[in-house]
Amino acid sequence: VAVVANNKTARFYGVTHCKSPWCCPVCTSRQMARYAADIAVAIDALKERGELAAMITLTIPHTRDFSCQESTEILYNSWKDFVVHGNTVLANSKNDIFSNFAAATNHKHRVRVTEYTYGEKGWHPHFHTLFWFPRDKFQSIIDWQGRLETRWLEIVKRNTLKQLLLRYPETQQVTVKA
Repeated sequence: VAVVANNKTARFYGVTHCKSPWCCPVCTSRQMARYAADIAVAIDALKERGELAAMITLTIPHTRDFSCQESTEILYNSWKDFVVHGNTVLANSKNDIFSNFAAATNHKHRVRVTEYTYGEKGWHPHFHTLFWFPRDKFQSIIDWQGRLETRWLEIVKRNTLKQLLLRYPETQQVTVKA
């Protein structure tokens, strides 16, 4: 593998790919490029049908206090709590923010991609999620933004506390910075 630096950038040449997008950085970038092209085609088809896509980014506070694995567990557990409770099969779905949002906006499809960044504050996993909607629901999506954000933050706070209690089971009280 040859890495050539050029104007503060690096490129890989002559790289063999293993077709393992889950653990190989070369294969991940190739697979993500394919997914992006597929999503672009889907969005164009939606436009032709009079529908639209809206993207939201769901994130968690990132800090050096959490490892990549711990941060990922907080993110995925928060997603599960946020969306799974929006399943209309559940008996309590009438009071669930996400299921009410899905019903009000006629949301039926979504694509979610996980992105990881690393910086001064440590690991920062987050989701970029595209939701498909009928065009006439645009204002309704905007109206729901605050309620969805508040719900997401409540869930993340709870899952962050759970992760801290797993690490420090002897601790009864933990303060979580939002």
